[in-house]
Amino acid sequence: MVGLALVHSMAKGRLAGQLRRQPKIVIAAGLVVVTYVAIFVRLPFEPAYLLPIVPFLMILIALLLPHPIPVLVSFVLASSAFVEVRGGQLRWTGPALQEFRDRIQAIRRVDATIAAMAGIPENAVIVAGWKLPQIRHALRLRAIADGRTWIYLVRDDDELAGYLAEKRPLYFLQKMDAYQKAVHGIDLRSAGALPYPGETAR
Repeated sequence: MVGLALVHSMAKGRLAGQLRRQPKIVIAAGLVVVTYVAIFVRLPFEPAYLLPIVPFLMILIALLLPHPIPVLVSFVLASSAFVEVRGGQLRWTGPALQEFRDRIQAIRRVDATIAAMAGIPENAVIVAGWKLPQIRHALRLRAIADGRTWIYLVRDDDELAGYLAEKRPLYFLQKMDAYQKAVHGIDLRSAGALPYPGETAR
């Protein structure tokens, strides 16, 4: 898009004019865009890592392309969070709406996890992994006094041996047994840990 803007602006003499009138803005915005794209191509990550260049792209487009093209580009960018085109059809399934649905599902999963606590012994140790912050936040919001121990992962064999010596029941949330084994090499199932009840698939 910026490349087309540069070609168009050079053909119309807009680039030279803007460089004379606002050289610092054009050069700074161009350098930011080029630098981010070069880094992304060299070390590719998620597309979201390119989001910081959007304001600088808009500056270049506004400076180099004639009205109403910048307005149309702004409208397309703003609407892209809510709609997408599939098979030639416009659908209300954009990333913002999908993110909203994912968050609602995550809240429901946390609610199901908390509701199932009634069937878990008070002295239990529960391996929650990356779900731990959501669960702790939900417990605080609901002012639930919970005597169970929620942990991210069992750090080592000594910690595991301590729980077993205290005869504390071990549970793990969905997928956390595999995550525990991959990170610390500890097999929770072999140690007698049980899957946490009441969870939905994720």
